Amino acid sequence: MYIQLDTDGLSSPLNRSFRGWIGPLRKPDYAAVLLPLALSSIWFIMALSVNPVGNFPLNDDWVYAYDVKSLVEHGKFQFVGWEGMSLIVHILWGSLFCLPFGFSFTALRLSNLTMGLVGILAVYAFLREAKASRGASFFGAFILASNPLYFELSNTFMTDISFFAISTLSFCFFIRGIRNENPNYIVAGTVLCCMATLTRELGLAIPLSFSIAYLIKNGFQKRPIFIAVLPPVLAGFALIAYQTLLKHTIGIPAHYYDHSMDLIQRISTGIPATVVFFGQNFGATLAYLGLFILPLSILFIRGQWKSALSRNRLYALVASLSIIIAVMSVLTWKNCFMPFLRNIWFVMGLGPVTLRDVYILKLPHLYAGPKVLPSCITFLGLAGAAILAINLLNSLSSLISRPRGSGSVKENWLTGLLLVACVVYFIPIGIIGLYDRYLLFLLPEVMAITVLAAHRPELPPGRFPVFVSAVLVLVYFTFALGATHDYLSFNRARWDALHYLTEDVGISHERIDGGFEFNGWYGYDPEYRPVRGADGVDKSWWWVKDDEFMISLGPVDGYEEVGHYLYQRWIPCRVDDVFILHRITGPK
Repeated sequence: MYIQLDTDGLSSPLNRSFRGWIGPLRKPDYAAVLLPLALSSIWFIMALSVNPVGNFPLNDDWVYAYDVKSLVEHGKFQFVGWEGMSLIVHILWGSLFCLPFGFSFTALRLSNLTMGLVGILAVYAFLREAKASRGASFFGAFILASNPLYFELSNTFMTDISFFAISTLSFCFFIRGIRNENPNYIVAGTVLCCMATLTRELGLAIPLSFSIAYLIKNGFQKRPIFIAVLPPVLAGFALIAYQTLLKHTIGIPAHYYDHSMDLIQRISTGIPATVVFFGQNFGATLAYLGLFILPLSILFIRGQWKSALSRNRLYALVASLSIIIAVMSVLTWKNCFMPFLRNIWFVMGLGPVTLRDVYILKLPHLYAGPKVLPSCITFLGLAGAAILAINLLNSLSSLISRPRGSGSVKENWLTGLLLVACVVYFIPIGIIGLYDRYLLFLLPEVMAITVLAAHRPELPPGRFPVFVSAVLVLVYFTFALGATHDYLSFNRARWDALHYLTEDVGISHERIDGGFEFNGWYGYDPEYRPVRGADGVDKSWWWVKDDEFMISLGPVDGYEEVGHYLYQRWIPCRVDDVFILHRITGPK
């Protein structure tokens, strides 16, 4: 005996009711879980490979670490004075990771590595919201994880990573909120953009881009205008309230308004000079972003090529090649190659290596690699810049030229959001001057623009583009892993040498030029002004009272070696030295 169940949902009221209660029966979507899990596993393995452990500061993060230390150990906010941004969310996040076992730089690095993973998963979600396939979204997120700047900064306590992750999450919620007309997502995006703004003021670019996108989609009626204006108003109010609170409590940090003063000073040089400076920064930015997303651009270039008219294709190809050749010729003549911008990336390594011999005296103690390498990198950057520029122009053209009644105009709001975010974010840093790490914020936007520019993204890229993209990503991944390992390994040796001097030998930190992080952490003084040392040479600007002892990567005139520490490098694979130097006070 058996009972046969009626499986026809249309013929059985009970079955229809049951299905309505549990929802439609679907096969498990394993890819939705496995791909983010794969990204998380890759990130975990990368972090373990470079060994981020070490109780020492890197780059500017000694400033933010001081703020965390004050909060964790003394229960109060206390700024050094070197801070130049809103910062508060970043400090609170780092403090959470120091609560279980107390303050340490290793805990702070763990907090940033965690936020780095959040940023990678947010880029995956961001590209999915931009209608990229799962494979393309995974590839874009992996490109970010393999980005040398992103990975290296994730192994510090710099604000770039937390700002990036929070900002990208905010964009994800805003995009979904606009697409689905869901106020809950818009509220979540607003909260996150306020958090981003309280990490860095340029987070205001997020709600402003949302406002434009929302109005493009919904028109200029009372309700859409109210919803569009609310997020930027709330983010601006949060920033003003925070600044007011600081002013009436612990005080505004001494360097908080430096960027505003730099902006005024740059504009005061005159409009022509400002435009030229801005144009140079814009060109450098295109080259960097073009290089960073080149593997993704190559995958989608076939869809972009097939969607264009034959005449436009020919004009674009001829114009791009002509510009690349012309710019490459000028740069070769001037012997000016990538990396153009300062701070993290130099040709064969990551940093900054803030020691007097290489950072101030510019002595050739850093491995430079083959001489042809900078020109090859520059050519790839220009090729990527050309593709990116074409995609940006096509996106702008589609935004402003398509008639309002067109059926596809409803998707123009996303293009508007991406373009406005890029413009609003870049204008101030383009005028003031930028570090390479500032460009990370723009990576999700230009990735999404690249995807949207391929009007036929369903076209398979072909074996050769896949091969080229895979090779490029492998190079990025290898360099990010090796150079970050070398940076951490060098700093471990550097701080071993400094601890030997200060703890074993008993030398006061005031008699040591140990580099920017060491002298900042132990001797920051807002009233410090660099003066000439006993040898008549200007001392380093980073709070050095006496440079009797110096840490370096090679010999320096007027000093003799009194010790050295070895560290293992991966790029190139060899053992290098960190030297302890002592000033020569008389004939040997």
